[in-house]
Amino acid sequence: MTDSSRYVLTPGAHGPEATIIATFRAPADTTAWILHCNGAIAWGLQRFDQGGWRDAWVAMTNQCLSPAIVVRGDSAFVDTLVFTPSAGAILDSAGAFAGTYRVVFYNVLSSFDPAQRPFGPELPIERRVSARITLGE
Repeated sequence: MTDSSRYVLTPGAHGPEATIIATFRAPADTTAWILHCNGAIAWGLQRFDQGGWRDAWVAMTNQCLSPAIVVRGDSAFVDTLVFTPSAGAILDSAGAFAGTYRVVFYNVLSSFDPAQRPFGPELPIERRVSARITLGE
């Protein structure tokens, strides 16, 4: 879930930005492991377009592997995500980023074995996305 259902891009240090406080809650019957690099998690925005969801923007992170964040059943991980549109962001036909989105957490595993590659299976997408949010300019 997110702290709001609507975000407006405002001037920031590196151009327009929106600050989203996002919460990942592990399903009651599951322990989840979030992979990260020194606290930087892999997250992104998916845009609702033509009846479906597609990746629109993904945060860039380093490739180090810090000890996984463990989120036990029905507990939560909260992070502040700063979205700044980049050259790789998906724009609509008018060249704007405004639209309907959802936050998606990547590298959230349902089991974790540091000796294996991959480290474990990712949780199903529907268990690691937020409700719909609106981003406006």
